[in-house]
Amino acid sequence: MSNENTYQFVRTVRSVCKPFPVLKENGIPVSLEQAQTHAGKLGHVFANHDLVEARTNVFNYFRDKEKTLKHPLWKDWSTILTEEDQVEENILVFHGGYVFKNPDRITRAIKEGLIEGAGKLTEEEINILKEAMKKGVIPDTQIPVIPYGDFSKLSQFQILQQLPRNYGVFLTLKEATNLESGAHSLKQLENSPLFIVRAGGVDRTTEYLYVLNELGAETYGNRHNFQENGGRLLYSDDYFGYGFDGYGHLDNDARFLGVSPAEGGVEKITLIRPDLSDIIKLSEQLTEGLKLLV
Repeated sequence: MSNENTYQFVRTVRSVCKPFPVLKENGIPVSLEQAQTHAGKLGHVFANHDLVEARTNVFNYFRDKEKTLKHPLWKDWSTILTEEDQVEENILVFHGGYVFKNPDRITRAIKEGLIEGAGKLTEEEINILKEAMKKGVIPDTQIPVIPYGDFSKLSQFQILQQLPRNYGVFLTLKEATNLESGAHSLKQLENSPLFIVRAGGVDRTTEYLYVLNELGAETYGNRHNFQENGGRLLYSDDYFGYGFDGYGHLDNDARFLGVSPAEGGVEKITLIRPDLSDIIKLSEQLTEGLKLLV
């Protein structure tokens, strides 16, 4: 371990997650461009399902509360390339972004004026999103857009097999706000459509809530501030009470996580993936651990 942001593990994938320095006010487009440049065509910028998976894997490796919470993926907040847009009475969540995955588009939104921190969608963008909900894909792209009812039925294996890294899920405003913005008990979050979509599916939600319980969290944030015909990016906080923070403004401070497919770099976090024995062990512990949430 060469510095506090560099971790080498026995079992790894050949991907390096680089945490960029915090950029202050109006830093989001600059930080995002840095992360995208670092990732290149073969890498990616962390969406929220990536962070949930990586945090879960960190815990699975250490099996220790103190060591887990000292890891940069847990102890630091991050700006996340998971976009949430409201079109009429629908909320669209894009892991990997869509409208605001482009730094120049974010800069333009800031200059045009934000709505409670959200960027204003153009009429053309709104029409494209409406069409996507009808056709199941963003026109002229490979980004699928599926209803929450279908998404909630997919196992983690099916999500990995059937959906690309960049995908969208839409749910009704009523579904998205079934819990008010704030911190909630882990049991409540287990049945929150918005939390499930943000975490990347039912299975990943179950795993993450188990880990949070093991780390001593009694509540976890699931904050939102939807604006009609507006969109924003998600923040993931180091403090359990803020958790998944959909209240951040596009002109806020920023720290994205860029993932490169090649080893190397000064500051890096080597992503961890458990082997089969770890997965079997985790499944057994999940069965026992979930009893604690009842």
